Amino acid sequence: MVRTAPAFLAPGDELLVSKLEDLAASLDDLAGRLRWMESRGVGLQFVGGLAAGCEAEARGLIRGLLLAADFQARLTDARLRDMIVGARQSGRFPPGRPRTVSAERVAALRAAGLGATAIAAELGVARTSVYRKLKEIEAPETRRRRPQAASPNCSEASRA
Repeated sequence: MVRTAPAFLAPGDELLVSKLEDLAASLDDLAGRLRWMESRGVGLQFVGGLAAGCEAEARGLIRGLLLAADFQARLTDARLRDMIVGARQSGRFPPGRPRTVSAERVAALRAAGLGATAIAAELGVARTSVYRKLKEIEAPETRRRRPQAASPNCSEASRA
């Protein structure tokens, strides 16, 4: 119920909260709600177990909790990154999906006269994968060039 309260709060109102988890669903949500309440001039009063001496002390307590949670999240992210880097260096964690389209197979099907859609259907992959392989294997001279549209800002001599 408290999560819908901001729609009903006006400047100068005071929100009474008995449990911190009633105020927000997550720490990010809590930080956003506190910023919103401060910007609107809405007071916050804790009753029960979280009762602090005054509103400033209650907000300070919450900010301390948010700071500790943010610090913990950053440490967890850094440890996870370090673990992934170590696993990749030792070969236990491959750096991406393995290739499923071989350049030789695409080249053979292209030489047989098939287009990109037919090749994709034959290999069971997306057409973008086929286009990517064709771009890798075809020489620049054999690729079809699209005609360039004439630009009103440049002359024929500058395009050549």
